[in-house]
Amino acid sequence: MKLTKLLFLVAALAPPAASRSAENCPASQICLSACYAPHCFSFTDPQRSENLSTLGGLGTSHGDCDLRAGLVRCNCYDQGYNDALRACTSARASVDAADDFTIIGPPPGTQVTFTVVVRLTGGLTGGSTSSLTALLSDQTGEQSTTFQANLPASIGCNTTGSVNDSLRMGLNYPAGQPFRLEYSIKASLVAICGGWANLTASLRITGLPPGVAVTSCQGFIAGDLAVPARSISWGRLKLQYR
Repeated sequence: MKLTKLLFLVAALAPPAASRSAENCPASQICLSACYAPHCFSFTDPQRSENLSTLGGLGTSHGDCDLRAGLVRCNCYDQGYNDALRACTSARASVDAADDFTIIGPPPGTQVTFTVVVRLTGGLTGGSTSSLTALLSDQTGEQSTTFQANLPASIGCNTTGSVNDSLRMGLNYPAGQPFRLEYSIKASLVAICGGWANLTASLRITGLPPGVAVTSCQGFIAGDLAVPARSISWGRLKLQYR
């Protein structure tokens, strides 16, 4: 009986799981495939990591994210044709992140202009047609920008490529009005000779005036760190600016 009471007390005093605090945030998704049909995982937690591998390791794919840091990553590999019975010539991995953001610091309704930047780094190698793609979308304002890097169709097996680029979008929103951003990446590999592809995207918000910060449902923060954003819950924040 004493042990039961002790376990109950520990459970009652334990902090709520991180997923509970994010349950009202928009859903994100990781989709993976290695030789076969894709498997997709939807979630509302700020952090997630998924892996997929075929029997014998002929193909693998991976996706992960940390939305508090504005970071998403994906990579995939396929062995190509080994023999007639062991062929894997395609693999894909994608991470589609969505989060609700709001401007804090100035009086509610104050218009703030800023720039959203998604930094892209990665590479790919193999033959045939493979690609790395990225999307930055302001779902509230209904505007988007995209990036794509392709390997050309080739008979050879030594084609390589790299990515070091950025997506940028200028926005203007009033303080206290939530807006939804989506940032997604995809590595797609089709390589008869085998190959790999990887892409990393890092979200940044720049150009904010002094005393202004942007925070999100998932805990991302940018701007003037003098603004006490981390001590305010997302629910209280929305009430404060309502």
